[in-house]
Amino acid sequence: MAFEGPFTNSTRFHLYSQLPVFSTQTAIFRILASSSRLHLPNRPIPFFVVGSDGGDGPTAEEFTEELLLRPLPDRKLLAHFHFESRAPPSISNGRHHHLFPKAIAQLVQKFHIRELELSFTQGRWNYESWGGSDPMSSTNAKPPGVELWALFDLPIDEIDVTWKNLTHSLSGLFCSSINFLESSTAYSAPDWGFFSNSSNLRYGALPREAVCTENLTPWLKLLPCRDKAGIASLLDRPSIYKGYYHSQRLHLISSTLTGIILKQSLTIVLQPSVGRSKGSLQPSWSISSVFRLKARPE
Repeated sequence: MAFEGPFTNSTRFHLYSQLPVFSTQTAIFRILASSSRLHLPNRPIPFFVVGSDGGDGPTAEEFTEELLLRPLPDRKLLAHFHFESRAPPSISNGRHHHLFPKAIAQLVQKFHIRELELSFTQGRWNYESWGGSDPMSSTNAKPPGVELWALFDLPIDEIDVTWKNLTHSLSGLFCSSINFLESSTAYSAPDWGFFSNSSNLRYGALPREAVCTENLTPWLKLLPCRDKAGIASLLDRPSIYKGYYHSQRLHLISSTLTGIILKQSLTIVLQPSVGRSKGSLQPSWSISSVFRLKARPE
């Protein structure tokens, strides 16, 4: 990994600092939600930190966040933000949450959701240049517009009514037109492509749904610190929506044994606005230039 400047293993940067320039290697940062600093070594060693609500044992909530930066063959840059929140099992509908978003916990309890995935996408994923068979591409490459599927833990005769009510709740939560999926012509119960027994699953898509900051803002509000701390503070709205592709995804799994696991990811393809580095086919870029940060090293 190439750096710009006399940086060492002990060099620390505030999130709004001038951060090192990367070469063609992939860099992964896993950072504590409440952390205010990035520890950047002078070699590509990933690190991982877990934040908790201070509880002990299986009753503690957990939150982790991860940032993946990957140069692409066509000289573009892939930025993948991943956030994961965990809430232990609870029999109380009025439980107080420290890290886990209460709105999601209420959705799971009210609509008896076993698993759900919702994505808002602008642009088309370039499978030839950006990949299509690796885990990153196969999981996070989504169709344009809105895509929603949900697996319910309910009798079959209650699924359709519950699906319609769920679309209305999600529409209000994310300021979108997801409620249009209540129409019987807008959703389906696929027999193939999801699970071996998908009779309790419903799927719908709105390919013409426009994606804007009104959808991103409530998505960020599900994070413990929103976009005020952690890697979410790197997000620059103009950079995101001027990119070639961006997709915000929400995936949750609920179980009486493990509780609720909420995974939020934001995948962006950008064009670094810097020159080519000597002896490299890839442009040199820095986090501060990509996300338009203004800061100074400690």
